[in-house]
Amino acid sequence: MKNFEENYISVIIAIRNDEKFLVQKITDIYSMLDNHFKYFEVIVVDNFSNDNTLKVLAELKLPITIITLSRQHSTQQVLTAGIEAAIGDYIVEIPDISVDFKCESIFDLYKKSQEGFDFIFLTPRKIRWSSIYFYKMLNRNFRSAISTPIMSSVITLSSRRGQNKTIDVGENPVNRTVTYVLTGLKCNFVSVDVTYYNRRNFAENTRFMIDTLIYYTDFISQSIVKLTLLFAALTAAGVVHALIFYLMGATISGWASTFLLCSTSFCAIFLILAVICKYLDHILAANNAKNYTFCSLIKKEKEMNDAAENSDHNNYNLQQEFVDKEIRRDAA
Repeated sequence: MKNFEENYISVIIAIRNDEKFLVQKITDIYSMLDNHFKYFEVIVVDNFSNDNTLKVLAELKLPITIITLSRQHSTQQVLTAGIEAAIGDYIVEIPDISVDFKCESIFDLYKKSQEGFDFIFLTPRKIRWSSIYFYKMLNRNFRSAISTPIMSSVITLSSRRGQNKTIDVGENPVNRTVTYVLTGLKCNFVSVDVTYYNRRNFAENTRFMIDTLIYYTDFISQSIVKLTLLFAALTAAGVVHALIFYLMGATISGWASTFLLCSTSFCAIFLILAVICKYLDHILAANNAKNYTFCSLIKKEKEMNDAAENSDHNNYNLQQEFVDKEIRRDAA
């Protein structure tokens, strides 16, 4: 008799116009789960496909859950829709079904999670140079230090405790990988050789990178502040230059005052932009997030009991002192 894993596992697959990969990939994933887990579910979230994806899903003879979105969403929102419908103790997120990964990798991630990790990420060893530069910039500019450097991932496995903890970071994750790492729970990145092609277009990639940098780092606001200081320095140099030429009488009438007006105006504009960026930075930091996150909570039962006994003893002494005073007052 084969020993099946007792933990309930939910696999969430985000799809969009994936009729070519659909049947084989979902069938392989279902077969792998059926071989290893006693309780499991497969949730497929269709991100407003306009090919035959829904027809292929309807004809697929497997007991899966299908969620159809009413309009096209970002990949992060698609995964969120699947996670909110999942009931598993462990949740697997597959943002792109076209990635050439071995289905047994999911079970490998699960076994790794049993070592005490709440989040396990399957990462490709080879990624594009733009992704390498983006993650270097991301890890370098976090608002606070993190213990685990973030890398690109193609599959994520998380525990139910980990999912519950993400609310401390924000209700609407802009980048789920970053959000999971910022929970403070134990994470692990497993590197494998997979064929991974990012199917997002340039505009989608750019928007995703900028949103991540704005929401989780100080990179954008700090860049604006540095640019403002640069223009302030150039303005000061221009003012000195204009005054020197004005005193020397080597300027055309009205040139110095015009130059000073333009310089100070541009400096003021950038100062205002810097202030606005800082305000937006604070708004984003406070939006839908707690002021703190913690990794664990330790209760020292014996010390707490001792403290309770001391408190009861002090209360008894106070009550006895009050009774003694009342007795002395009545006697007087």
